[in-house]
Amino acid sequence: MLNRNFTRGLALAVFAGICWGAMGVAVQFLLQRNGMSALDLVTLRQLAAGILMVGLYILLDGRKAFALFSNRRDLFDVALSGLLIFLSHYS
Repeated sequence: MLNRNFTRGLALAVFAGICWGAMGVAVQFLLQRNGMSALDLVTLRQLAAGILMVGLYILLDGRKAFALFSNRRDLFDVALSGLLIFLSHYS
């Protein structure tokens, strides 16, 4: 019998491959049919990934996800680095 972690890892690897393959089709559709620019696509992907990761973190760790808001300095550092990374796509 297969180890549960092995099965989970295999399923995640297959899912990642499916997502990777679907990404090319979706990008081609967005760039050609909807007239999006590459910069628009990067911005959309970055926002979607950030929302997904924060949402998953809140679902998995609950209260620990909001510990960042208890220290203003840490919150400022995270917000500033996020803003600078976001703006770096426009340079």
